[in-house]
Amino acid sequence: MGLYLKGISVSTIESAPSLEAIAALEGLFKAMDSLFSESGERQQFMLAANELSQSDLHLLQSVLGGKLTSQEAQAGSESADNALRIANALFQLETTIKKIKDRTLLHFIFSLLKSEKVVKGLNRTWFFPWELPLILNKNLTAEQVRFIWLRKKEDYIKEPVPSSMRVLVKHPQCPPDVLEALLAYDDGMLRKSIALHKNISTEIAHFFLNSQRKPERLNLSLSRYATSETLLSLLDDKYDEIIKSARKNLTKRFPEMEITDEAIQKAIRKNIVKPS
Repeated sequence: MGLYLKGISVSTIESAPSLEAIAALEGLFKAMDSLFSESGERQQFMLAANELSQSDLHLLQSVLGGKLTSQEAQAGSESADNALRIANALFQLETTIKKIKDRTLLHFIFSLLKSEKVVKGLNRTWFFPWELPLILNKNLTAEQVRFIWLRKKEDYIKEPVPSSMRVLVKHPQCPPDVLEALLAYDDGMLRKSIALHKNISTEIAHFFLNSQRKPERLNLSLSRYATSETLLSLLDDKYDEIIKSARKNLTKRFPEMEITDEAIQKAIRKNIVKPS
């Protein structure tokens, strides 16, 4: 027999929940109703939440209700009865996860993901990449983006088309070390995103400056984050298109800079590795 709660049928496994559990679910539903608009996702969330123990349900309700600090939320994730079930319930709210600004809630989610058991369980449960809504959330920190890469890179490497890496690399907080790791994969779309990323490092710029591929150098010349020295290094390229692009970028972003042959050659000697 099932429980009918405010228009949502919530199945029970063995017996009807206690009055305390019903009250907790009702409180959680009210919180969801004020926070989330996607009714289908909310229904799936409620079904998943109904499988939680009473203490885990209370923990989830407290986090979503903004009643805990990040430290308290982390401690709760570490002592939860079933962290995997909590994570699975939260990931039902795909649309919401893409937009979360609450640092405590994000911290709580990543605290759950620190468990290998949770990550492996989610990999088994979800056919599609469960972490995708997180990657699309622009409020993640660089550390959290790096965490996802380290947790999922073995799966990403196996993809015949690097779709997940293409999404990850576009995150505005993708850190330089992750960008450098992604540079190892020979994919045009992926490398274009790296060349145009705001966190491009000296090592990455050096890679593109010395690339034998015109599109890769051209992408670098278009970057709003390329240094003046990097752009100067492209002003003696064998393709006029790249020279014009780099010069336009230079004059727009560094209008006070005097572009001389001496400055160009100095930048080239420093950054371009010419064959002997």
